[in-house]
Amino acid sequence: MINMKNETERRQSFCWIGLVVLGLLLIAVSAVRSTNGNSHQSSDRRTAGQKRFEMERDGAVAEVDILVKDRFGMPISGASVHLFFNQPKSRPEKHGLFDGITDGNGRYFARAKTTYACHWQVSKEGFYPARGILPFSNHFTIEQAKEGRWTASPLALEVILDERSGAKLLHGFIGIRDLSFPTNTWVGFDFEANDCVAPYGLGKHSHLLFQSTGSEEIRHVFQLGGIWTNRLVIAAPGGGMKLLSEKEDTDMPFCHEAPDSFSSEELEFTYTRGRDRIVEDTRPGKKEYIVFQSTIPPKNSTEPHYGIIRNLEFWPGGLRMEYFFNPIPGDRRTDADIRSGRDLTR
Repeated sequence: MINMKNETERRQSFCWIGLVVLGLLLIAVSAVRSTNGNSHQSSDRRTAGQKRFEMERDGAVAEVDILVKDRFGMPISGASVHLFFNQPKSRPEKHGLFDGITDGNGRYFARAKTTYACHWQVSKEGFYPARGILPFSNHFTIEQAKEGRWTASPLALEVILDERSGAKLLHGFIGIRDLSFPTNTWVGFDFEANDCVAPYGLGKHSHLLFQSTGSEEIRHVFQLGGIWTNRLVIAAPGGGMKLLSEKEDTDMPFCHEAPDSFSSEELEFTYTRGRDRIVEDTRPGKKEYIVFQSTIPPKNSTEPHYGIIRNLEFWPGGLRMEYFFNPIPGDRRTDADIRSGRDLTR
């Protein structure tokens, strides 16, 4: 009996030992597979990163399919297209230059070797030119890299050209103005006179109204650790205003014609801050502008006037702005480049 018991115990011990060994073997195999898998993934990442670096350095094939349209969605044929594909240092820049015109469907196609992007410019008589950069490296995949291409198919680029006004303005008012006036008081501004109306200036017609509020003793407020608020309200009684964003990649970033409808008769902007932080800031951004409709017409006309304000800055009892004002009643055209002071409708 004792021998049989010992034999049974030995067999059980061997079984346990076998199970432990098997478990250790399974753990080892799993670790090896995991290491190999991670190694492959790391290798793939290194391969993709290295390939992208090589393509951005040495170049790869890229294709562009350009469609040029007007703001109504109609294709523009005969538009001039100028392209420059960034070239590797080892290749002359002339290999990346393309000049052509759009076909009857408003399309132009180009194919070239490039490092990472294509610079484009489109122009057509009677339209404002447009320009921009089309990046290829953003579309990188390892599958296309193996074929030496940035993308599997041509990148589509849709370009919309704004038409220049056909008629010519007799004259337009373009100006930069610093104004000073009492706080908490509505003050009219005459764009044709480029001045506030009496008793704060020599203007006669209040095309727009301004009201500024805020403490002039900013230093004392900050020293006391308090909050200072400066607020500007612009009003167009009976008319309207709208805050818009400038368009990118064009010689005419502003709307060339005032909209049919406006957001409000008043716009309010607030700047609130403490000694070490800004609490609220709703001032127009650097790429934003105001288009307005004024129903205060001179010369007994019943038609409104339209204009644009940009680079608006304000402080207690004053403001600074750049503007364009169309003096022709009922004429919605606002296509003037107030950045350079050039009336583009001339």
